[in-house]
Amino acid sequence: MRTGHTPAAGEWTNGMVVEWAKILRVPPHEGAYPVRPRMSKCACASPKLYTEMVWPGGCKSTCSNCRDTWLELA
Repeated sequence: MRTGHTPAAGEWTNGMVVEWAKILRVPPHEGAYPVRPRMSKCACASPKLYTEMVWPGGCKSTCSNCRDTWLELA
């Protein structure tokens, strides 16, 4: 990323680096996603939940109805 070249297929993009910083809660991104207990639901009227990402010790969940996103850590 520092060289300013466009990443080739399979290389990390700036967006991927920022997303993982949010997931790993690296400052200044530690508050990007709220942390909720496992199997949490959102507060919308008809939640449609799915697991967007899974890693050892947690997952990122999203409601496709209201677009609320949160982390569930073990």
